[in-house]
Amino acid sequence: MTTPGDLFESVASSAAAAGSIRAVGGAADLSYSELVSVIASGAKALSGSASGRAAVAVEVRSRKNQWEALLIAAAADRTSVPIDNAWPAAQLRSAVAAAGCGIVITDAPADSRLAQVSGPSLHWQSLGDRLWAAGLAGNDDVDVSDDLYVLHTSGSTGRPKGVLMPAAAALAHAESVVDWLEITADDHVLQFASMVFDTSQEEIWPTLLAGAQLVTMDAELPGFSRLVRTIAAARVSVLELPTGYWRAWAAGIRNLAISLPSLRLVVIGGEAAFARDATTWRSGPLGHVRLINSYGPTEAGITTTGYEVPPEFADQSLAPLPIGFGLPSRVLRVQADDEGRDELLIGGPTLARGYLERPEETARAFVEFEDQRFYRSGDVVQRGSGGLLTFHGRRDRQVKIRGSRVELDAVEAQLRCLQGVADAQVLAGRSVRGDTELVALLATADGAPLAVDGVRAELGGTVADPMIPRRFYTVPKLPRTAAGKPDISWGRELAAEVFVGLDFAQ
Repeated sequence: MTTPGDLFESVASSAAAAGSIRAVGGAADLSYSELVSVIASGAKALSGSASGRAAVAVEVRSRKNQWEALLIAAAADRTSVPIDNAWPAAQLRSAVAAAGCGIVITDAPADSRLAQVSGPSLHWQSLGDRLWAAGLAGNDDVDVSDDLYVLHTSGSTGRPKGVLMPAAAALAHAESVVDWLEITADDHVLQFASMVFDTSQEEIWPTLLAGAQLVTMDAELPGFSRLVRTIAAARVSVLELPTGYWRAWAAGIRNLAISLPSLRLVVIGGEAAFARDATTWRSGPLGHVRLINSYGPTEAGITTTGYEVPPEFADQSLAPLPIGFGLPSRVLRVQADDEGRDELLIGGPTLARGYLERPEETARAFVEFEDQRFYRSGDVVQRGSGGLLTFHGRRDRQVKIRGSRVELDAVEAQLRCLQGVADAQVLAGRSVRGDTELVALLATADGAPLAVDGVRAELGGTVADPMIPRRFYTVPKLPRTAAGKPDISWGRELAAEVFVGLDFAQ
């Protein structure tokens, strides 16, 4: 059975072959041999901070330190549980407790959110120049020993779901990405994503396995000028960007004179892209750079399919950009549901083990067909010529907001818990730029308008920012169907009238 420590050993082997290739991180560059030494030292100190193999909560704010923390946890043969300082206190406690975390790593012990919500004072021990660790209560009954990481996605009740990713699956995915993107020791790959998003795992592990250079930057969402400067200065050759950010970047630089000779490949993903977006890119100063539209849920091991946009692409419509074909080793199955919609099922060696402490949801999401395990993505697709796949929305009410998965039912459930809210209906609208925005229709007990700022502030205390609607509208009552379910058609019609500039057609 492959463990996190085995994956780090694979990186160490690549390091031996990489020679002078340098990984960028922290205050100064590190050669691969230096990297292995730093990580091994940190892992030894981490092992002395807590017994057993309990999971490690990784609460590291600086992007330049995140990769180091993740590698230290793996080298110590422990499972990483990345946590976001922006999460509400309840979500922090839930994520750490569910995974049975017995230790926390941070780069800012004085400002640790986990220390603030965990109760007793934590005793910090240095793991090197930039990281510290402290023991937590933990829970030995939670077994995540063969998982490289646990990443959290939203749940139907607003409680985060922990996705368990076996180290063997993570290694299989990393190796396939090296082949798919043709990453070599000559490449410089930017870690753009925060560690709480699965894309960061795709940026870090394949890069290090290939002996390439990992480039880090501290900005969560850097301004376009800073991104361009970073690419130029670090000679970035491979770049993965959230679709929404890339869309705005492509439009922003369209008429500028920009030259980035090192950049050979841009991969986008996280939400739907449209034909018009690709045309904007192709007509801009970086239009010659290879562009791949990727698709893949966390449960399937991150990227599952990819579509390389042809150099001559020119389509100004809002037709969905294809998501392409399966990566090596992926097994794709398209199956019609009861309503005749084609759902994409994903199989192969990169699948997650399931959801942490959620056996029923795991059983519904991971199914067997012809003696093979598949993940039911819930995504509706169309299979075209030669097997080319195009994404056509969700079977359920899940959407992507700025790269984060949000279940509309979860937001509604949280709104109904707020004082003065009798009922709620949350809808996702698409702007003329193609961005997805949440809006909420609220019914109050007495029909009086609610103080929107108060609603937003109270909701922000219980859910992450992507789950907070941008706009609100109060009504005397929200109609329901004969079956007692919210009348979504009525809600869409009203939303189209009230929230001008958004398209609510499904």
